[in-house]
Amino acid sequence: MALNLRMDHKTKTWIKKKGNYLTIKTVRVAGCCVGRPIDLLTKVGKPNELKMFHQISLDDITVYVQKGVNFKNDQITLNLFGIGLFKIITAEATSRF
Repeated sequence: MALNLRMDHKTKTWIKKKGNYLTIKTVRVAGCCVGRPIDLLTKVGKPNELKMFHQISLDDITVYVQKGVNFKNDQITLNLFGIGLFKIITAEATSRF
């Protein structure tokens, strides 16, 4: 998988502080009428079943991306949001179709 990862220094530093591993996988969000949209969930650490994920490295960080997830222009942007203990990483640029 040739995926281009983008993240700013603040995001990169936070992931390194948490152990250098990040997992990105899909999650179905409850919706009405038109099915259930798919969104991305990020989690610090390695996935339990490595064979179901692509491994991508950037500097000292390893990101595991669930197989079968399509990204617009083969690019994903990781952003850090929140304050104090309530920080999360978001993954952007998924292709919806």
